[in-house]
Amino acid sequence: EGYLYPDTYDCFTCESESETERVENAKLAVDRMLANFDEHLKKITGLDTKIASLKKYGITSLHDALSLASIVQLECDGYADQMSNVAAVFLGRLVWTEPRYLGSTPTFYYPDNRYNTNNYKLYDAEGHLISEAGYEGLPPGPQSCVTLDALKAVLNPNTEYIGKYYYFVTDTESNFYFNETYAKHKNTINRLIAAGKWGE
Repeated sequence: EGYLYPDTYDCFTCESESETERVENAKLAVDRMLANFDEHLKKITGLDTKIASLKKYGITSLHDALSLASIVQLECDGYADQMSNVAAVFLGRLVWTEPRYLGSTPTFYYPDNRYNTNNYKLYDAEGHLISEAGYEGLPPGPQSCVTLDALKAVLNPNTEYIGKYYYFVTDTESNFYFNETYAKHKNTINRLIAAGKWGE
């Protein structure tokens, strides 16, 4: 996860392949995705310097940057123009004085609920527990495939948002709203609910 670059790949197989050939072809496909990841990394100038500049947020390696970028990827769902803003919010949360929960909704759904970064439990409509609460800080690895846009957003966050905005939410039309405090965040949600622009 995180290192298999999301892209379109043409892969071919035939019915007469042996099990050994199928396994080998699968390895070749993975190798292509890894090579594509490496090619995209080459497009980032000053990668090591940019990672070093994030040390104060606990980002000390490419792996850490990819871990956060995977969450940014999931949160922004294709809206690349918001990625640097969302990355800034999460970087601020990594060092705030409250318990360092990233509070990312997509982390509820990571397999086995291992890295739910929210500080509350999630239940389904029937009342069954879906996810335990409470993984603090940065998860130990990426939770999705990471595009170059998401990684660049983490490496080049909107510095005007870091330490200013700690909350964000989107409406049903994928507009993003950023707030400084939890009270303002709740007010934004209530406003969206009243306007019929809030989706669960």
